[in-house]
Amino acid sequence: LRLAEKDKERLEEQLQRASQAATSATADAESARREAESLRKAVKDHRDRADAAEEQSLKMNKVKRELDRTRESLIEKEAALRRIWVETANVVNDPTSPRSPSPP
Repeated sequence: LRLAEKDKERLEEQLQRASQAATSATADAESARREAESLRKAVKDHRDRADAAEEQSLKMNKVKRELDRTRESLIEKEAALRRIWVETANVVNDPTSPRSPSPP
């Protein structure tokens, strides 16, 4: 009977330790689940920011191309205006041109 009592105490202690280990493991698993959820959210947020940055970069590149085209167009127009100005100045300053001012 004494031996059975000792076995019972030993088994109760083992059960208590197993119960504490199970409680600790459950808490650890819940903590790991929360950490995993937090990491998933962080990854999603990072992806969303990366996607937004890529979209912004594409828009900026499009605007840059449009600005480059506008700049080239303005350079061409400036060159055409300079040619017209030079031609006009040549006509006005040519004494044989009917458009030149008559000498006083």
